[in-house]
Amino acid sequence: MVEAIRKGGTHVEYLLFDDEGHGFTKKKNRIEASNKYLEFLDKYLAN
Repeated sequence: MVEAIRKGGTHVEYLLFDDEGHGFTKKKNRIEASNKYLEFLDKYLAN
């Protein structure tokens, strides 16, 4: 999916945690993912 979005010319950031499955169960990973969401929104939607 990420590759298809990129081929369409849209910026996408992909975050993968090797110690997780489908979703985030570990608190550390949930915090990191949440921070990445906020960084992305701030970078592309703020102003």
